[in-house]
Amino acid sequence: MGITSNQHASLPASDLSANSLGLGVQSLDVQGVVLIAKSNTFCEAITDITLEQQRDYQISLNDDLAHQNASEVFARNLVRAVEEMLNRSSQMVERCLSTSSKPATEQMRWLRWSIEQIGLQKDILVDFALRFNRSSSALANFPKEHYPSGAYLARVLSNLDSLWNDWCAQLNRKLV
Repeated sequence: MGITSNQHASLPASDLSANSLGLGVQSLDVQGVVLIAKSNTFCEAITDITLEQQRDYQISLNDDLAHQNASEVFARNLVRAVEEMLNRSSQMVERCLSTSSKPATEQMRWLRWSIEQIGLQKDILVDFALRFNRSSSALANFPKEHYPSGAYLARVLSNLDSLWNDWCAQLNRKLV
């Protein structure tokens, strides 16, 4: 049975750290870059990835504005940041599971929990992008990007939902 985006376990984080399940993430090679988590917990490693993507979002958005490429800058850069976060998270999940010696039931329990954590970080990244855009004086000259309309925001969120569902399906295919 695979994991879907709607399956969330409400499990205490203290019981599900990567190390307690034998799923340590001390050092991971992610696209040729070694990610050394500040701590050995999966949540902190995912948070580190999210923080990196927040910085990358700001840099990409500013680069686009510097090159006068402001059309749909919010959508383009947010989708790119979420894609990168999900790709790096997939690699981390796969690596953790492939090195685990725990029984399959514990691995699946941890996987459901980790997907929930990744989903929360995705939402944090979306919230960050909206707050950043609304506070950016550079975007004040581009009102559609500074304060995205309801329709524009709905379209971006729909794209992100599709991206999330595709990511969950892809993770299922790889791991199940």
